[in-house]
Amino acid sequence: MVKGTFNIQFDKNSYSPGDQVNGFIFLNLYDVKKTNTIYMVVNGVEETKLVESRYMTQDEYMNKHRYHGKNTEYWGYSRYGNKIHARYDYWDSIPHTDRRAASENHAEQRLVHLDHYQYKPIFNHMFPLYVFPQAYIPPGQYQFPFSFLLPHGMPATFNYEWTESSRNCYADISYSVTASMDSTGWFSSPIKATEYFLVNQGI
Repeated sequence: MVKGTFNIQFDKNSYSPGDQVNGFIFLNLYDVKKTNTIYMVVNGVEETKLVESRYMTQDEYMNKHRYHGKNTEYWGYSRYGNKIHARYDYWDSIPHTDRRAASENHAEQRLVHLDHYQYKPIFNHMFPLYVFPQAYIPPGQYQFPFSFLLPHGMPATFNYEWTESSRNCYADISYSVTASMDSTGWFSSPIKATEYFLVNQGI
């Protein structure tokens, strides 16, 4: 059962490098939460996914690419983290139209699609937004103001998605504020929320 919700509101629709970002974090808590700290994370991320498609033999695939994507990290502040799928050992499922038959001098080749991901934090700052005096947070409605400065020279918000070899690709620069509180047990539902804000290209 969810014991509460966060909501994040900004004072403007978009910002420029060097601007001050102001806003409020609202907490609606339905039951006592056995923690006393509200956290805020200001995050900026660059991430891309590209697809490389090339024919290779089974030996090359098994020796170098069989586990491709299997150990891809999950990035907590990625907008695409839930769209990262491992391509572990799919040699036998490659359709016959993407196979080149073996010849006297060459082994059979199949068309393999290799996903290449890159994730680069632009910045990531986590700090306690408010600490309650007692060891718990009573139920109720709360409002927490926040304010921070954006660094000069930061890249603008950007998003482009396209299809390559029938696979989804993307290039993305995004900025967000996340509000959260400590987990209070194995079966306790986390209370957190993330809201994205736009950064314009600096002059």
